[in-house]
Order: sequence, then C-alpha cells, then structure tokens
Amino acid sequence: LQSAIDWAFSDTGVLPAELFLGITESGGMPGDTATVSVWVEIPEDYTMFSFLISITGFGGGMMNFLSADTIGSMLPSDWLFYYNENDAGNVVITAGAGAQSITGSGNLFNLSFILSGDAGTSEFVDLFIIDVLLNEDEATYNTESGGVMVLSYGDVSMNGSVTAFDASLILQYLLEIMELDDGQIDAGDVTQDASLSALDAAIILQFTVGMVDDLPYDEEENELLAAVGDVVISGGSVSPGDVFQMPILLDG
Repeated sequence: LQSAIDWAFSDTGVLPAELFLGITESGGMPGDTATVSVWVEIPEDYTMFSFLISITGFGGGMMNFLSADTIGSMLPSDWLFYYNENDAGNVVITAGAGAQSITGSGNLFNLSFILSGDAGTSEFVDLFIIDVLLNEDEATYNTESGGVMVLSYGDVSMNGSVTAFDASLILQYLLEIMELDDGQIDAGDVTQDASLSALDAAIILQFTVGMVDDLPYDEEENELLAAVGDVVISGGSVSPGDVFQMPILLDG
C-alpha cells in the first residue's frame, strides 16, 4: 500500500514552480460556436495522474457554455474525463484521471461556447483558471488567461465598435490595398451573402448614420436593396496591340 501511495504522488507533495496552465484564444460571430483549449506545461521531473480544474469568466451574457471534450488532447486514451457547469452558469468544473501518468506540454481538454452579442459592439470575454488540483499536491502553479472575441457584424477593425472606417477597410480589401483575415471578412459580410462587396461597405455606412437599425442587414425588413436594372456592355472590334475602352452601363 505504501509503495502505491509513493507512486501516485510527487516526492515533496508540492508542485514545481515552473508548472504552467493556460487557456487559448478564439473568436466568432454571434450565433457561432467558439472553442478554446486548456493547456499545461509539466516539467519532466513531475508526473500527473489526475487533475481537477475549474474555469470561469463567461457569466456576462456574451456567450453560454456548450460542452467540453478531450479531442486532440494529450490525455491517454484510457483516462476518464468529466465536466459540469455550476448552478450559477459561470463556472465549468472539469476532472480527469488515469492509470498512466502524463508529463510534458499539450492541451488537456477543450471548451465550447455558443456566442451572442449586440449589434455594433465587439467584446473580448476573458476566461480564467481557478481551483487547480493536480494529483493531491499543494497548488503552486502559474496560469495564463485566455478567452473569446465575440465579434459584431460591421466591426471589421475589431476595435469594439462599428464606424465609417470599417466600411473603408472593406473598400480597401476589394481594391487589394490591404488584406483581411477570416474573422474580419465574416464581420464585414453584413448582407450575409458569403462575400464582401461595396454593398456591405454601404450598409455599414448607413448603420453609422442611423439609416439601418440593425446588423446583419435583413433585406426582408428593408427596402434599400429593392432595386432593379440591367448591366449593358457594348460590343466592338479592335486590332491586337490597340488600347481601347469598354464602357459598362447601368440601365434603369
């Protein structure tokens, strides 16, 4: 029995000072599911057989906890993993244990959230690690917070609000003056047609002056897109090497 106890705990019963735990960062639009990972850096001279870790920081209404899993984590396949959200809905309690020890660096588990938010404002929701117990050793560890950027439609610059500059960024992107990442493209697609266009920039400008009440833009509730017409490109002939103009006309 004594040898089993010695095997399951560290020599000193105290975690090494260089042990780190942290949470990654993610982002998405309201309605999306965002996932972050809880990671650990374990020194080679320490072996972990179990953990009890709680995560908090998401109780402000910007996102709701969905689930947790160990997909792609460093946990051995025979480890058990369970999680539960407290009654207040602002703390996720996780626990894992196994016969095989783990050491080194990697993700322990993943947390998924459903995002929500208000039109015109983006916000970073911080996530914090609390109440850590590794094996049954005294808690001496370092943590790094992470979180989720809940983006707002129209906030292409991701500065927390929708301004005329966000429309400018779309126009610069269309002219290949600058690049936008996937999150910025999603935020700029206020017409929700899976592409960025000058119309998205126009809707954002209209939102900033109060002509549009909400983003993303709902065509059925507005008449701004109720326009019809024809695009006419005139024909002609030229010789190789000639410089020519081809006018594109909007009729009606």
